[in-house]
Amino acid sequence: MDQAAIRQHLIRQLSTQITSLQQQLADIEAARNEETKSSAGDKYETSREMMQQAADQVQNQLDRTNDMLQYLKRLPQPEAMDHIQEGHLVTTNRGIYFLSVPFGKIKGLPETVYALSVASPLGRLLLGKSKGQAVTFNRRNILIEEVV
Repeated sequence: MDQAAIRQHLIRQLSTQITSLQQQLADIEAARNEETKSSAGDKYETSREMMQQAADQVQNQLDRTNDMLQYLKRLPQPEAMDHIQEGHLVTTNRGIYFLSVPFGKIKGLPETVYALSVASPLGRLLLGKSKGQAVTFNRRNILIEEVV
């Protein structure tokens, strides 16, 4: 698999997710603004508070996703070296990992690829290793087959 193509695919997925979250936030804001005060003031306040909590939650997701997108765009191409570093695509006997942002399974690719941070437990184990080496994660041996 091509590391650059996976990076671009992930950038598109994050951008799509950002657009969706922005729309959700706009919908919540519109619904909150349309809420009219009824004679039961407590019901009105409770409804508005629930909408505010939903908006805060979506805003937090939006902020995290924006941060991931900006980080991914700034992530330099890894040097062509044997030792795994951030930005590498690592093929193992247990899966393919793109060491970049904590996104998880990247959908829409011919093969299953997981984007994970070098700060994650598995990312920390892989960092600095090279082709042919093995790491143990959750009591399973993971053999590094290729580093791109």
